[in-house]
Amino acid sequence: ERVVFPDAFLAAHFMAHDLAYVLEGLRVHPARMLANLEAGGGLVFSQRVLLALTAAGLARDEAYRIVQRHAIAAADGGIPFRTALEDDPLVARHLAPAALAECFGLDHYLRNVDALLARAEEPLS
Repeated sequence: ERVVFPDAFLAAHFMAHDLAYVLEGLRVHPARMLANLEAGGGLVFSQRVLLALTAAGLARDEAYRIVQRHAIAAADGGIPFRTALEDDPLVARHLAPAALAECFGLDHYLRNVDALLARAEEPLS
């Protein structure tokens, strides 16, 4: 205890100091962030597509095979992921174009940002 507690506090102080340094110099470039997300051809949205297909009634293993096939082809330089899904008749049979487009939106991922920022700004009690 005589050694562990002081060392633990020194390590915590070091980590907090380094985190403060990183956050002070942090610059956010929304356009660059969006370009990074789009660089993968929409592969980052594959889970949302899988969940939408299963919610529409497709068996999970079948939905997984469809998403996996198009994701691997897109990653290997083939047709972009979203385009391949839009052209797939089986996907079209289960998802309307608007439902598929919704899978590729950022709104789902950003829906709690305002609440999280408000919590982060609250004073500690």
